[in-house]
Amino acid sequence: MTSSRLNFDIPALMTGENYNDLTGLSKDQFSDLLGYMSTVRSSGVRSVRTCLGVFLTKLRVGLSNKILGTVFGLKTSQVQRIIHAARRTLMETFVPHTLGFQHHAQTPPIGQPMIIVGTDGYILSILGPYFADGHNNDASITKHAITNNLENITAWLQDDDICIVDRGFRDAVQYLEDQGYMVKMLVCLVKGKKQLTTKEVNLTRLVTKCRWVVESTNARLKQFHFFEKVVPNTMISCIGDLVKITGGILNKYK
Repeated sequence: MTSSRLNFDIPALMTGENYNDLTGLSKDQFSDLLGYMSTVRSSGVRSVRTCLGVFLTKLRVGLSNKILGTVFGLKTSQVQRIIHAARRTLMETFVPHTLGFQHHAQTPPIGQPMIIVGTDGYILSILGPYFADGHNNDASITKHAITNNLENITAWLQDDDICIVDRGFRDAVQYLEDQGYMVKMLVCLVKGKKQLTTKEVNLTRLVTKCRWVVESTNARLKQFHFFEKVVPNTMISCIGDLVKITGGILNKYK
């Protein structure tokens, strides 16, 4: 193990600022999350603390596995195994308690996730990821989630619940209304009209005020700089897990 000051096995050597810069968590929050790593065994190469620390640093800072190995005195192959061990464990022990309508459910791999938030910014669930193609736009993903009752979502939703959406969901509006939900969406000018009515303007303002939390949530996710970068091919299959773990961290600690 490296004798560098960046050593999660010697907490006294690292300040609260070090923890926040590397992992996005305070020391206490790190220790709390460590409690979900009980099924990971320490080895002669790394401890459970280092396993979690390297994993969170990967998400927070977005460094390559090679550079992470240099920083923490590990081989690149060891870093890769650490990341996958932490990911599998947190998906089993942490995410089910911090994310999802009812419970964790497996979804199709690779592509774009759909993040569903409440009006207070709390992440209700992260569905997907789905293939990023013409067959998986916002509207089709919404229909798929409700038709297939992903995560038992229909038991969570109630009649007359209000779904606040942008124009990307316009092809799902009628479907949602047929299921008994109310839909509020930005109003756009139709061809031939020069301006919106007062009612349409007020509705658009209301939707915009409520939907800013979605953009705020996306911004908070991108504070974990791994998601700002091009994802290596070797990690594409687990990108959904990484987004969900990060979403769970935001819900519990942020």
